[in-house]
Amino acid sequence: MAQRSRLATLTHGDVTLRPLRHSDSRRWREVRRRNVDWLQEWEATLPPEAVADGDLAPTFGMMVKTAPGGDLLVD
Repeated sequence: MAQRSRLATLTHGDVTLRPLRHSDSRRWREVRRRNVDWLQEWEATLPPEAVADGDLAPTFGMMVKTAPGGDLLVD
């Protein structure tokens, strides 16, 4: 059974960082779409051997797993 994680939420002034949630998906994709050129330089890439093996970059859903109550689950 998965355990609930108690991950930190960081706040400084008007800026808050917290773990991704499934409900962030639409906004996350929109921000990435609007900033694709700027993000390109920092975009994670798979090593050539992983691409050759058919590995895929993680999707939003793969990065975020939630329980029915919206709590983050950790494998």
